[in-house]
Order: sequence, then C-alpha cells, then structure tokens
Amino acid sequence: MFAMDEKLKNVAKTMVDYSLKLESGQSVYLRVLGKDQFPLAVAVKEYCQEKGIRVEGKSETMTMGHNDEMWRKMTPWGLAKLIKSAGAIIDDNDATLSLREDSTQVLKGYPFHARQVFIRKVLDGKILKKRWCLTTVPTREFAQRNGVDYDELMETYIRACGMDYDKMNQALKPLAERMAATDRVKIIAPNTDLEFSIKGMAHEICAGNMNLPDGEIFTAPVKTSVNGHVQFNAPHLDNGTKHENIYLEFRDGKIIKESSTNTTQLTKTLNSDKGARYIGEFALGVNPHITKPVGDTLYDEKIAGSFHLTPGNCYDEVPNGNKSGIHEDLVQIQTPEFGGGEIYFDGKLIRKDGIFVPEDLHGLNTL
Repeated sequence: MFAMDEKLKNVAKTMVDYSLKLESGQSVYLRVLGKDQFPLAVAVKEYCQEKGIRVEGKSETMTMGHNDEMWRKMTPWGLAKLIKSAGAIIDDNDATLSLREDSTQVLKGYPFHARQVFIRKVLDGKILKKRWCLTTVPTREFAQRNGVDYDELMETYIRACGMDYDKMNQALKPLAERMAATDRVKIIAPNTDLEFSIKGMAHEICAGNMNLPDGEIFTAPVKTSVNGHVQFNAPHLDNGTKHENIYLEFRDGKIIKESSTNTTQLTKTLNSDKGARYIGEFALGVNPHITKPVGDTLYDEKIAGSFHLTPGNCYDEVPNGNKSGIHEDLVQIQTPEFGGGEIYFDGKLIRKDGIFVPEDLHGLNTL
C-alpha cells in the first residue's frame, strides 16, 4: 500500500480549488465508481470538510461488470427513476466530481439506447451545464490487464493530476494564438506525411479545468482538407479490441485506406456511419508527467510530445461539421524514443521530436 495521504490530498486540492473552484458554504456531488477510488474519495471529503464545503453522494463498490449488469437489466421505469434521482442531486449541488475506474472495459449487452438517453438527460443536460470534474483513478486490475506497474502508474497519476495547471494554462496561450492564425498544418514522422487546414477553426485549452489528468490543446481540421497518411504508435482500444500500429490514408478529408493488428474491426468501426471516416479533432498533448502509453486514451492523449487525430464526431466547442456515433482518439508520440517527428504551422517548424521550437512556446518544454 501507499503512504500517500498527503499526495492524494494534493490531488483533492487540485480538483476542489482549481478545477471546481469551490468555496466555503458551497456543495459538491461526489460520484464514486469502484472501491479503488475510496482513498481519493476520503481525501476529497476530508479536504472539503476543512474548507467548509458540503459533500453529497455516496460511494459505490459497483464495478464496470456490475454497471454492465445494471444497464443490461434496465427497464423504462427504472431509467426514468434513475434520471430523476440523479438530476435532483445534481440540481441541489454547485458542482459534480466524478471518480471512476478506467474507461477501457467494455460494457456488453446493455440496451444502448437506454444508456444514451441517460447520458443525454443527465450528463449533457445537467452535469455539463454546471461546474464539473472527472478523473480516472488507476486500479490494480487495469495495471495488470495492460502490463504496467501499479505503483508506478499511481505515482504518474498523482504527479500528472497535482501539477501546476495554472502554469500550463498560461504556457498554452501562445500556442493557442498560433493555432488561431494558422491555415496549413503539416506532420512528418515515420510512415507519416500528413497535411490539413485549421483555418478559421476554434480551439480549446485543456489544463485541469474539467478532466484530470489533463494537458492538451485541441481544434479540428477543415473537414475535407486532410490528405496524406499517418501511422499511430500508441495502442488503441476500440470496443474491446486492442489495435497496434493503426495506419490511415486520407484523400480530401476521407479515410480511404486503413490497417492495424486487427484491420477487420478497424474497418467495421470506420464504416459505422458517414462521419466515421472523417476527422473530428486534432490535438497536441503536453503533460510532462505522462511520457508513455498506459492503455487508457484519457491518459495517452495527454502524453507530452504527442498529438492525436480523431476519426468521428467533432466537439461542439470546435465544430467542423462532422457528425458521427464514434470518437476514436488515435495517438502518435513524437519523442525520440518513439521515433521522433515534426509539426509545422504554415511552413514554420513548431515542434520537433516532442520539443517546441519557437521561443514563445518554450514554456511548454519546462512545465
């Protein structure tokens, strides 16, 4: 076990003070999924108590397997009751903090429509309209399943969540300004020669305000502008299927050729609807405490020196017109140990081998 009470308290402070900006007299709805999140939940409750913040909600030992069972047996009456009760507690609090286990396990057999209705009514309709923060806490099961050391993963999580996110936010602003002024993006790396436009597209800085761990800036390509090919070197989990070395070729925005260690499943995903073969997001990862893939996209997309492209749905904050039922974040790491790479904005070298080159971006190299 960890002697980590103070470390977890620092993570709790980041969530309560920085992400949620809660003050004395306010309240937070604490959602806890799985027993492995209990130590952090305790740290959150104790810190909130010190600050005079009321914590509402209860911890559940429900695992992803139990969650699967719940959705599989969901009735219309049960769904309506769940939506009503969840909505009421969200309305009664100033913010929502969700501590959950890893997101890579697949829920099988549940009525997809029922869960989507719950997400639309509660997540989109309630939680996202107020202050919220979501974190994925490593579990021993996740570490074992992905062949990583649990203690090392927890230390990575604590460092990545407890860093100075205000400093990250300030360091990302010059990059945001450059993205806003950029037309053409070009990416060169092993088996990668890709070009697209981000002209006129919005962008979003992600520096600990909602998701932890965090550390990225994202935009979206002009939908039909993507041309060339790209090889992703981080593993990707797609509906329970692990892919290695995903390769995509583009013509006028559309994926025209794909391969991976499970091409059949990849093709099935990309054929799921009309928007699945177009890109909905382009982002750069900058969290210095996440340096290698751990098998969960919520971590891997934040790797310092990485970028990700996302076949599927765009975000409402950065709309490029692409709509899809999928959103698959595919990660390429460009640090030297992963093969290196270069990113250009309108012909100017912005990042080489994971290091930002222009002087105004050097702060991102020293977070």
